[in-house]
Amino acid sequence: MTQTSLKLKTNNQSKMKKIYVLVASLAIILSACNDDSTPSPSNDVNEEWTVLGEAQTDVGDLTIRLYSIDLLETGYQKVQVAVEDNSGSLLRQADVMFMPMMDMGDMKHSAPVEQPSSQSDESGRFEGAVVFQMPGEDAWTIRVTVKNPDDGVTGSATFPVQVAKAEWNSCKVFQPKDSSAPLIVTWIKPSTPEVGVNDLEWTVHKRESMMSFPPAENFHISIEPTMPSMGHGSPNNVDPVHMSTGHYMGKVNFTMTGVWRIQFSLSDDTHLIDDDQYFEITIP
Repeated sequence: MTQTSLKLKTNNQSKMKKIYVLVASLAIILSACNDDSTPSPSNDVNEEWTVLGEAQTDVGDLTIRLYSIDLLETGYQKVQVAVEDNSGSLLRQADVMFMPMMDMGDMKHSAPVEQPSSQSDESGRFEGAVVFQMPGEDAWTIRVTVKNPDDGVTGSATFPVQVAKAEWNSCKVFQPKDSSAPLIVTWIKPSTPEVGVNDLEWTVHKRESMMSFPPAENFHISIEPTMPSMGHGSPNNVDPVHMSTGHYMGKVNFTMTGVWRIQFSLSDDTHLIDDDQYFEITIP
């Protein structure tokens, strides 16, 4: 073998060694990225959630932080609380209850509410929801009551909250035609409607009193989307059916942009309750 050939062979071997090292390094990196044992990032700090306030319970020496997604507004609003004991440790299990209240001066009333589970989520928060029927800058409060399973002590804290008026009326409060208890029908999904078939989710609650708003679970709902300015409706809609705790789910089809009216009727197994209500929404 000539000296030139030996030199070329040595150079080629050096290049192949570098390529092998590079490939092996990439394999290690990709293996680490796909390793199921790699812990996922914690969602303890969730950027879309806003801290509405922090307070100490009247008894029990607990610290409660109240969260919402952005700022509260009329309609269905998720709320969360984190509860810390006097050592600064998050409670992962506790009996947590929300009590929304609106003080209108000459009268007070509550609102439909979904209570949290006794088990926190992965971030250590307890999540529920409130349906705010009307806005109020200084009128609304949410009282959070917590029973600590470690010592059995129950304490509460009250948070003043501001509720802004939503851009469109996603919460319908009305007296049915059959003169039964007033109803609150609230639009949840789609929150950002698009042209095409959208998942539809509503809640329905009865107003039994100014402090009691149980979910209505035995209704039949039919919908009819129309575009008044164009004089047409849309195909492939699916009437919402009850899933659980007053939540009804279906499909709504918006075939073009513009203002749509979703007429709906409510009935039970025996008679028509109301057929004169609608939501009006703009599809961008």
